Amino acid sequence: MAILVMICEGLSHCASTIWELQEMRFAAIFDDVSLVAITIIMAATMTVVLEFYFTFFLCIHLGFGLIVIVEL
Repeated sequence: MAILVMICEGLSHCASTIWELQEMRFAAIFDDVSLVAITIIMAATMTVVLEFYFTFFLCIHLGFGLIVIVEL
């Protein structure tokens, strides 16, 4: 009977180890996909914002950190 309990405990430990490894793998994949999605969204957002900015405004730098914005 003790051998059967040891076998069950060993199988349980093996199954939980495999489950934890799968969870870690899925978590790593999710983190990578999330990072790629955020990068694409931020790049697209900055492209739209900069396109709007440079289409409608002309910045003239006067030095000393002063900027004059002239509407086109």
